[in-house]
Parts: sequence; structure tokens; C-alpha cells
Amino acid sequence: MDVVPVLLLGLAMGVGIGAVGMWLLAGARTRAAVADAARAAADASAMLRAEAASLRAERGGLRTRLDELGRLHESAQERLRARRPPRRPPSRVSGRRSPAARSCSPGATSS
Repeated sequence: MDVVPVLLLGLAMGVGIGAVGMWLLAGARTRAAVADAARAAADASAMLRAEAASLRAERGGLRTRLDELGRLHESAQERLRARRPPRRPPSRVSGRRSPAARSCSPGATSS
């Protein structure tokens, strides 16, 4: 009868060692999964920071270009104003129409 307690003791030790081994394997897999998730998060963070930096640089360039185009537009408007006198509205004297208006009428003929 000395054999049964030794077998039971061996079985209990085997189960205990197996449980500890499974615990260690599960812990190692969990650590590996956490490390992979941390690496993916770090990669995503780095990509987002790089993208934000490029957008800031692009925005600065676009704002500079917009300011330059605004200055060009203003100078072009000033040149146009300096070249021609201000327009006066056409006058209508006693119901007569201008030659341009007469040529647009439906019964007008061009010669």
C-alpha cells in the first residue's frame, strides 16, 4: 500500500508542475501580445506625428502662397484702376437708345 500514496504524490506534483508551466506560458503569451500592441501603438503615434508635421509645413506654404496671390491681386487691381477712368452710367436722353442698344434689338439689321 505504500505505492498508492507515492503515485498520488507524483500525480499531484505532475499536475502542479503542469499548472505552473501553463501559467508561465500564458503569461509569456500575454506579455508578447502586450509588446506587439505597444509596438503597433508606437508606430501609429510616430506616423501621426509625422503626418501632423507635414500638414503644418504644407499649411505654412499654402498660407504664404495665398498671401502672395493676395498681394498680386491687389497690385493688379491698382494697375487697372490707374489705367482707365471711372465709368459713368449711360445717359438716356428723351427715350433715345444708344447705337449699341439699337443693334441688339430684334428688328435690327447689321450693315
